[in-house]
Amino acid sequence: MKLPVSVKIKTACRHEDRIFAPGDRLRHDDAAVRDLMKAGAAATEVALDYLFLDKAASRPKNLIVILANGPSLPVDRIDAFKNCVTIGVNSILRSGFHPDFLALTDNGVIDRDGIGCFRSAEKSGTIFFFHNRVKPKGLKSIRFRRYLEKDDKTGARNAPLSETYAQGLPFGGTVTYTALNLAYLMLKPLAGIKHIVIFGLDLNNGAHFYSPGFRRGIKFNQYDAIIENLERVQEHVADSPVRIWNANPASAVKCFPFLNPEKFLAGIRNGGVEIERVF
Repeated sequence: MKLPVSVKIKTACRHEDRIFAPGDRLRHDDAAVRDLMKAGAAATEVALDYLFLDKAASRPKNLIVILANGPSLPVDRIDAFKNCVTIGVNSILRSGFHPDFLALTDNGVIDRDGIGCFRSAEKSGTIFFFHNRVKPKGLKSIRFRRYLEKDDKTGARNAPLSETYAQGLPFGGTVTYTALNLAYLMLKPLAGIKHIVIFGLDLNNGAHFYSPGFRRGIKFNQYDAIIENLERVQEHVADSPVRIWNANPASAVKCFPFLNPEKFLAGIRNGGVEIERVF
């Protein structure tokens, strides 16, 4: 991954026996940089790149798995995803699995799922992206924005994905859209082909993996708009080195190529060695 040569110190701070002043610069490979970023003392635009590399140190770096909340999510085998970098969404913690990153746009999730599961996930190293803030504090707060096809003021067509963290993460009617943009940004600096695989992306009705009978047979909220927004995402990445895969062949979302979930799960159970054969 290509990272900047130096990182700028934002606030006066101390690291072990070293003292830094605002404006000081450190080489990106300096041992103090990661700690200072997490503490919020160093520039944070590249903090997520460092954290992604940290999470991917012993796992495939060109792959991120998004764990959505549809009933097709393989909860009985969810521990297999420990072998790759994961972004979970909303109520994924109900599965007992702690993803590397959690995108949360439903403000009621904390009340429904209980603060205890969030504290447990935080202790295990999950990095949270709440609707209006990011934890740990060392990461720049990102406010999710509503995705609009055209700018209200200028009428110009908006890109469906943000190209920098500073632009914020769009909400295209589903938190999975937000997670897609987060994965896209994390993989963007890497060379070669990158893969984003989505499990639990169903949209066949309002059911979830934790309540499969809830709202079964009822069309998902904002169904047509969500489908159109995801189609625009696929158009956006079509000529790029990013590949987005849907691991549910029965999903209502048809714009992403389908991936055999059984072959993929078999590949990651083998430590990711065989993953490339799946794509």
